[in-house]
Amino acid sequence: MKAIFTQTQTRVSALVVAFILITQTGFGQTAQSSTQSAEDDDDSSNVLKSGLVFVDPELKSGTALQKGAVYLFRQVSKELDATVTIEDLVNGARVTKIDDNGEKVGYRDAFQPEVKAGGIIGRSYAQFRVNFFRTGTEIPQLVQSLNATALDIDGSAHLKEFADIEMGEGAKAQYKGSGLLDISLLNLLLGKFRAENILGIERDGIDTLAFGNMYTASNTAVSGFMVRYGSVALTPSNSARQFSMYMKGFAYPDQITLPVSLKSFTAELHNSQVSLKWTSTWEKEVHYYMVERSVDGKEYKEAGLVFANGNSTSDQSYRFSEQSSVAGKSQVLYYRLKAVDSDRKIQYSNVRIIHVGGKDEREVQVLMYPNPVTTQVVVTLPGGWQGKKVKYELLNSSGQLAVRSEPGAASQSETINMSGLPTGIYVLRVSCGAETSQQKLVKR
Repeated sequence: MKAIFTQTQTRVSALVVAFILITQTGFGQTAQSSTQSAEDDDDSSNVLKSGLVFVDPELKSGTALQKGAVYLFRQVSKELDATVTIEDLVNGARVTKIDDNGEKVGYRDAFQPEVKAGGIIGRSYAQFRVNFFRTGTEIPQLVQSLNATALDIDGSAHLKEFADIEMGEGAKAQYKGSGLLDISLLNLLLGKFRAENILGIERDGIDTLAFGNMYTASNTAVSGFMVRYGSVALTPSNSARQFSMYMKGFAYPDQITLPVSLKSFTAELHNSQVSLKWTSTWEKEVHYYMVERSVDGKEYKEAGLVFANGNSTSDQSYRFSEQSSVAGKSQVLYYRLKAVDSDRKIQYSNVRIIHVGGKDEREVQVLMYPNPVTTQVVVTLPGGWQGKKVKYELLNSSGQLAVRSEPGAASQSETINMSGLPTGIYVLRVSCGAETSQQKLVKR
């Protein structure tokens, strides 16, 4: 642990380290399997020599340490640059240092922000987005295999740390499968994981062998990912917590993977019949899927149960249908899946949205909302497009392609993430076969 002193006030800094294992195609060597204690030097035989090096950040845009600030890390590998954006500061949290490499705390090659708690009872955090680019350009670059391990998620009797990692669909999470655990691990949404300290014990140092308070998220073909670092305070606190994201490889022994990895999850509406379809790429001791429905996106109730295959390393497909209970009026329904394994561990999917009532489903009309948009826009498709290959293209005011998505089987409503894009005017173009619809959007 690192103690941070400011004038007469002493603040205890806890360290959460996110280790990023980069198995790169064209970006350097493949990581070897060994580990390192935080007190060891980088030349220790336990350190994985491959990976990314985050040093000497440059403020690229925005105001330093404020929401919206973008920092450039040059040549994190031979052919790769990275940017780190302070995407959000929630409930009074503040970033007091963007990369603290002083006092030999943590790792000198790590991204190590210092985040101050918001002085409230409850959850406060800073949200960072990391994006990868070809060196010296603004051309997005895919990392072929990415593993992020959040380490040393500890706390005290009055404040408990948490670490969210979001890598998108197809991401998995692993953690220690036996012995004492300091954390609880949840899959909040598809590809979004949260580990939260539950014991309230302050652990000394940064120890890569302290498997009881760490977890790993992984995915393939990643051009960027999101991390939230913060704390849950039981009494008002302004404690400064130093976090560290180490971009070198790490071998994780005795790992257990959350029970299911979803390849797809779609929701369609045909003749007032809601049809949910999903496919898993693998399952481990999965008992059943509970389909949950909500009318406000907040409170969910059970809509039905579908038994799972249980154990599988190949694609398994499932389906659930029900009649929408709407009589001549428009309504929005929210659906999600809750996977439950034999040990009663729970994993949630992303939410899918269905619009029922209103216009004829056969009418070729694409609805996009909200507009203006701040984080994401929802696109509702006509009935004839659902379940088909639909192409989404988001163009900026210069006509350049900003976002492109082409799901193989579209849901009735799809979500386009615009949180990482600059403010301005955009055009969202949606195509299915020979039919195309487009609409101007304002990003705030």
